[in-house]
This record gives sequence, C-alpha cells and structure tokens, in this order.
Amino acid sequence: MFEITVDSKKCNGCGKCLDTCPKGPKLWKIENDKATVMDVNFCINCAACAAMCPTDAIKIKYR
Repeated sequence: MFEITVDSKKCNGCGKCLDTCPKGPKLWKIENDKATVMDVNFCINCAACAAMCPTDAIKIKYR
C-alpha cells in the first residue's frame, strides 16, 4: 500500500505530473496552481510524477 502526497508549498502547478502520468486526469488535477491527487486507486505506482516534478513536491510513501 502507498500514498501520494503533494507539498503545496513546493508545488508550482506546472502540470508535469498530470502530463507524465499514464493515468493523467483520472489521477491528477491542477487547481488553483496546485496539483491534487484525485483518486490514488488509479495509480499504477510508476513514480513518473515524482521523478518529473521540478520542485520535488511529490512524494510516494510506502506503508
């Protein structure tokens, strides 16, 4: 099991997470210049979002 967190202080809303993610808009939403995880159940755990984030705002935590 895992969770995706976005540090709102670091996120600049660039949308690279949304563009890079194979599930794109099913998983990510950019709102008020911040990335938001819509439904983690769509995540395939590829970590492309975290790797592409230019501000290192996305963290994937494994439990």
